[in-house]
Amino acid sequence: MPYMYQPLHGDEIRLLTLEPDFGSGDSSSIVCTIEHVHLNPQPETSRGVFKGDNHVWPEIQSPLNSASIFQDLSDPLLQETLVQEKKLQADIADEDEDDEEKPFRYDWGDYMTLSYVWGESEGVEKKSIILNGEPFLVLPNLYDALLQLRRTRRVQQGFKLWIDAICINQEDLAERGMQVGRMADIFASAWHVVIWLGTEANDSALAITALRWLAMRSRGPEPLEGLYKEGKKIDLSPLFIVWAKAKSAWKKEVYMALFYLLTRPYWQRTWILQEVAIARPDAPVICGESCLSCKDIYDAAVLVETDENRLGRDIIGSVRPRTGQEWAYEFARDRVPEERQWTAERMWKLMQDLMNLQREQRREEGSSAAGDADPVGFLKTLLLGRDANVTKEQDRVYGILGLRSVAERVNINPNYDLPLSTIYQDFTTQLVSKGDLDILRLVSRTSGEIHALDALESVAPGEQSAGSAYFKFVKNLLKSSSKDTHLVGNPCNHNLPSWTVCWTCRPAPAAQLRGAYRASGEPSVSAVPIYSADQTLVVQGLIFDTIRSLGSFHPSEADTSYPQTDEKSSPRTNAYDTLEAVQEALWRTLVGNTTAQGGPPSAEGSWLICEPRTWFRHVLGVYTNGFGLAEQMTRNRALYLCGYTLQQIVLGSTENPGFRQRLQIKSGSGLYTPSEEQWEVFSWAINNMAWRRLMGTRDGRMGTAPAAAQVGDRIALLLGCSVPMVLREKKDGWVVIGECYVHGVMDGEVLESDKGAVGNIKLY
Repeated sequence: MPYMYQPLHGDEIRLLTLEPDFGSGDSSSIVCTIEHVHLNPQPETSRGVFKGDNHVWPEIQSPLNSASIFQDLSDPLLQETLVQEKKLQADIADEDEDDEEKPFRYDWGDYMTLSYVWGESEGVEKKSIILNGEPFLVLPNLYDALLQLRRTRRVQQGFKLWIDAICINQEDLAERGMQVGRMADIFASAWHVVIWLGTEANDSALAITALRWLAMRSRGPEPLEGLYKEGKKIDLSPLFIVWAKAKSAWKKEVYMALFYLLTRPYWQRTWILQEVAIARPDAPVICGESCLSCKDIYDAAVLVETDENRLGRDIIGSVRPRTGQEWAYEFARDRVPEERQWTAERMWKLMQDLMNLQREQRREEGSSAAGDADPVGFLKTLLLGRDANVTKEQDRVYGILGLRSVAERVNINPNYDLPLSTIYQDFTTQLVSKGDLDILRLVSRTSGEIHALDALESVAPGEQSAGSAYFKFVKNLLKSSSKDTHLVGNPCNHNLPSWTVCWTCRPAPAAQLRGAYRASGEPSVSAVPIYSADQTLVVQGLIFDTIRSLGSFHPSEADTSYPQTDEKSSPRTNAYDTLEAVQEALWRTLVGNTTAQGGPPSAEGSWLICEPRTWFRHVLGVYTNGFGLAEQMTRNRALYLCGYTLQQIVLGSTENPGFRQRLQIKSGSGLYTPSEEQWEVFSWAINNMAWRRLMGTRDGRMGTAPAAAQVGDRIALLLGCSVPMVLREKKDGWVVIGECYVHGVMDGEVLESDKGAVGNIKLY
């Protein structure tokens, strides 16, 4: 008969003892015993020395074998690496790892938790293990993990395991909710969190070796020196140019192996946010028979980002087709919904985000209280949860409750019987209950429709003229049928108030506004909102401006009414006084007055205006996925901002703009090479503007609005929210549309000059 669970009492948890495999080659059934133990906050023993007190996972210290990833065994870089490896192994050999005679931390032993992917259950044949002498069915991925773990030294030493699928009675909803609520403590009390990526596949052993190699190299000077050897550039301009191609010292298979390892289902799972955050930096990450540490993954990911336009591009390009030539840069691929799963943000940048959660989880008590913690970092954590995959939608909230930054703000007991709308509304309500309204920045609406991207593809890197871009756009538009459109972002059907964030319905993948904004004043300047039974939220704030013009958010936007201008109140007022000040306002608006890393922008950002050719022709060697400045100009050249059209602002003149445009295009060469810093500004501007609209306001301000904004919407400062919000009038209250950037008000200027106008704002 199958195993029958016994109820848990008090602080009890169940732990699994896995019968080890000492290398006999026996492939017989997996045999386990399960027991109840009391989990106290602190170990029951006061002994300072215990088994595994160095937290070493012995298998991580296996030789690196760098030769397996290099094409040429005589490569100087490989020879240099072998010297590093030899020294590393000598250092490991000097360490005292013999702890067989040491006691366990607890009187009943010690345990590890397993972080893994359950896998699809429908249509998948489960496998049987023996649990306390009775058969017990588990999914194949867990079965494979148990097979591998029983060969490891720590299991052979007697370390027990906590595995949710076995140690929680999944049929008992009350127990499941209670144990899910304790998972943060269960993982935090474990000797180690063991991460299981799955069995060997797609040359994963090669990928593990490459990541360990990158991590090792990252700790020395010029870590990537010699990995790429530049070819020769043939310049016979104006006839043609053959750009130099870099040849890698790595085997081609290595890039493909890295792609498949970094896109494994494990990394896309909601629960890993909490599990990896609680893990130690030296926690083992196991894939088949290969393993490395979390820190190795982080160090490797940082190194990939430093060479993203070459090393990162080659990792993605090994499997996903390149849009442009091999030598071309590609910007804003992270903003394309169809490619979102295979982009930098969901690969090496995600690895960094996960490890940064570890740092946040381990910060000293009181070093950053919930009320004054970095709002950008906290919102990033929530966005990671929304972008992840779940088996149960409730886990989009329940799966992040153990994260320290979330636990400091909300107190929710998981209840899988509640409807999603109740869970989501309760979560938002608790976040705003202390006056911190930054959660409203994640409120979003469906952006709108665009024509199918395959019919309206962007101009390729080699196409230079604004005319070619425009005529290609028109040609494809005529080819497309009226039905050949699709929504950007999912419409929400969960019947939520407009101020409640829906974690199921995903918006367009716009980049997060990353500046250290304080539009409503210092974080301490807030007021506790009033929540009513009719699901309205009354907040303190100031409605200070109105949207009078809006640009198109994409050249293939199906709604032909954009760009829009309020004909009754044409935005000819200029809040910035001079044309030069408007030009500065434009480039700062394009980048949100920040950088991709969140710091203040340098003066190099003015290059976006000083080099007008970027607005009228595509930059050679750059593919922008439809979000470039030239694409902005295609639809929005007549858009009014601060009394000028976009074209007039870029060209710096209101006289004969057509002549000035032709003069600029004809007199300048299209083959110009920006500096590295200018590339970064250009890339961030394109990412920041994706799925946002340029806007002009009644009072002559400029900014960006969410794609769902409409002319006539109001702009408000809400106390406790770091950025302005776009609101739409409804009866005696307002509907939240989304966050916006308004140049000149992001540091509290409006509130400082008109504090007396602050009053109640009712949000439906």
